[in-house]
Amino acid sequence: MNPLVRKLLIVTGILLLVPALLGITGYVYRDQVREMVVSEINRHLDTEIAVDQISFSLLSSFPYAELRFSKVVVKEPSHFSSSGTVLSAEKVSLLLGISSIFQRPYSIKKIIIENASLNLQVDEKGNPNYEVWKKTEDSSGEGVEFDLHDVVLKNVDVLYYNVLKKQDISFLIQDGNLAGNFRDQNFLLSSAGDLVSASVKLDGTHYLKNKDCTIDLGISVDRSKGSYTFSKSVLKLAGLELQLEGVIRETDDGFDSDLAISSPGADLPSLLSLIPGPYMTAAKGYNYTGNMQFSGSVKGKSDKKNTPHVEFEFRCKNVSLNPEGTNYHLTKVNTSGYFTNRKNKANPVTYLKLENFTAMLEGKPVNARIEIENFSRPLINMKASAELALEPMSKFFLPDPLESVTGQMLIDATFNGIAGEKSTYRSSGNIRFSNVSFRVKKHDLSFNSFNAMIHLRGNDVVVDNFSGKAGNSDFNLSGDFRNLFGWLLDPKQKLEVVASASSGFIDLNELLPDNDQGSGDSDSTFRLQFSDRLKFRLDLEAGRLLFRKFEATAISGQLALESKVLMTRQLNFNTAGGAVRLKGTIDERPADSLRIEYDALVNNLNINSLFIEMGNFGQQVIVDRNLKGRVSAEIQFRSMWSDDLEINDKSIYVKSDIVIENGELLNFDPMLALSKFVKGTDLRAIKFSTLSNTIEIKDRRIYIPVMEIKSSAIDITASGVHTFDNAVDYKLQLYLSQILGRKVKEQNTEFGVIEDDGLGRPRLYVTMKGTASEPKFAWDRKATEQKITEEISKETKGLKQLLKEEFGKKDPDQPAREVTKPKREELQIDFDEEGE
Repeated sequence: MNPLVRKLLIVTGILLLVPALLGITGYVYRDQVREMVVSEINRHLDTEIAVDQISFSLLSSFPYAELRFSKVVVKEPSHFSSSGTVLSAEKVSLLLGISSIFQRPYSIKKIIIENASLNLQVDEKGNPNYEVWKKTEDSSGEGVEFDLHDVVLKNVDVLYYNVLKKQDISFLIQDGNLAGNFRDQNFLLSSAGDLVSASVKLDGTHYLKNKDCTIDLGISVDRSKGSYTFSKSVLKLAGLELQLEGVIRETDDGFDSDLAISSPGADLPSLLSLIPGPYMTAAKGYNYTGNMQFSGSVKGKSDKKNTPHVEFEFRCKNVSLNPEGTNYHLTKVNTSGYFTNRKNKANPVTYLKLENFTAMLEGKPVNARIEIENFSRPLINMKASAELALEPMSKFFLPDPLESVTGQMLIDATFNGIAGEKSTYRSSGNIRFSNVSFRVKKHDLSFNSFNAMIHLRGNDVVVDNFSGKAGNSDFNLSGDFRNLFGWLLDPKQKLEVVASASSGFIDLNELLPDNDQGSGDSDSTFRLQFSDRLKFRLDLEAGRLLFRKFEATAISGQLALESKVLMTRQLNFNTAGGAVRLKGTIDERPADSLRIEYDALVNNLNINSLFIEMGNFGQQVIVDRNLKGRVSAEIQFRSMWSDDLEINDKSIYVKSDIVIENGELLNFDPMLALSKFVKGTDLRAIKFSTLSNTIEIKDRRIYIPVMEIKSSAIDITASGVHTFDNAVDYKLQLYLSQILGRKVKEQNTEFGVIEDDGLGRPRLYVTMKGTASEPKFAWDRKATEQKITEEISKETKGLKQLLKEEFGKKDPDQPAREVTKPKREELQIDFDEEGE
């Protein structure tokens, strides 16, 4: 036989014989090994375990003997609060050294877990569910020993949930392994693997969310000291590479660390993607390019009383920011920085510093330096110089009320202070705005041509020539804005303004917020609200002001606001062809309302125009179409209004000393009704030269004291009450000679000649009650009786005086002279007491 053929047959026989021998050996020892290992495992387990099938093979994992458990379920310990599972695996393999099959104890070298779910939990009392192995000094029995060197995990879904510490960690291990001599007190542990969809949620905040990562760790483990030393350890997370070196030591209630962490060049988008959502609000909505390098350390104890000292240095190179959906870019961003959670021993607070910040915004340079010390009570130190176009800058930062802004800003300023503590604020430098225009959200008004020079002075700002246009209105303002930075940085602090302002035209119909925009109604609903964070004193001059139908010119005076009370101090203006001086307050402190209290001195106003401009003062008793003439008055006005400027007519109180000259009362319902009663008298238009009286309005009633109206139509003495519901209760005195004289001359009545009785003109006393358009007239018996009593008393006194003159010095014996009374024709008046 050919020697070569003989050798091939021998090799083939060996290759066939070895598997056969291994198969036979495995078959012979399978029951013995299975029973021994399962018995040992059950001896040490502190929970129930369910296995669908157990198999033993010397071939499947050669050079190891494999004891395979299929469909394994490991339940939680009986003392744990729930009744779930710790491990559910399709396959768990224990690999033993083949030599140990023939000589005990059986040595378990390796564990393979495939297609499994690992559920690790810690309850609210700190009890873990994964302590399924009994706590004994020796984990090996007489027949089995754990000489574990390798753990292989394939497609293992891991969930760790700590109720006590609010920790929620999950990831999928696609292919990973832990290697080391786990039996020794000191050994080198290597770990490598790919983690998919890793998520870390601590105390309600996601620090990782569905990120893929790769780990390659080298750890020297010293069990006696509880220390883990990292060397040449790399973590690649979402495109970011972190290098880790140092040591972590276990303590009684935490750990002590001395770690160095660095990244040779982190891609900025990848780095930002790792920052927790709550800390990324300001960075959202931007596209980033560029690179960041950083290195730092974590040193010190971490337990209930201590936190480790963290410090990092970083550098950005050629970073670019682009707001999503725009063509604007902040380019060539370069800066270096430093962060620590403990600045030094004397001042153990957080500290962040950005140095040499340089960038280009649309071809213009930006330079800054920023320091923030103590994040819980921030001390801010900032210096900036830049020439900025506001439109591109607004794409990076736009105050919430604004919709858009254009123009230029030149800044060269510094600021430092503790946020919220205005006494610490210090600022210096200047800010200039040029040709600024902007639009406010939900407001059709355009603001344009704004220019200003602003000087920073500590916590205050001095404004020079702040001018601009808001719609049709224009203004120019100069003054001091005190505590501006405190007001901007702390919502509890107030801004105080002392300034002077001038304007050619102010259109409040445009400036005040309109709640019915687009309605087309000239009397739209406006809302007046004062901020309790604003205090100001403003010297005002304006050429013209327009609000609804009210128009004023030549305005001058002083306005002040404090504690939501607007005060008018000697405000003078012209309106309705005359002059007005106002003094009073608008108080917004009552809930959802305004208390308005004003004293006014008006001089020679056109009364018809005044009523038109003032909306008839919120009543419909006597309106602009009923009046003509010129009015002068001293007025006290008190009322309550809603914050959308609707008057509460029940609250109106007015007291006015009023004089009307060259007046006319036109188509006034009470006069028209009187005209019907006094037939032949036309009272549609009553003209009078002068009318003066003191009018009082309260409780929706107009109180009119006795006044005499001498008019072209008829002379009337009147008094009474007229309500806002147009109900009247008047007392009238009419001269009988004026009523009957016209009737005798024009109608040839049966009254005949009326002679003067020497006691003056006879009067008729009448009451007018009911609605103003259809009142009821009646003879005022009470007033008539009072008048007769007064006349009898007057005649009695006259008679006594006459007798005294006639007989006081005569001879008593001389006969008395006969006195004859003048003849007087009886006057008969048919009068309906209830009126016609």
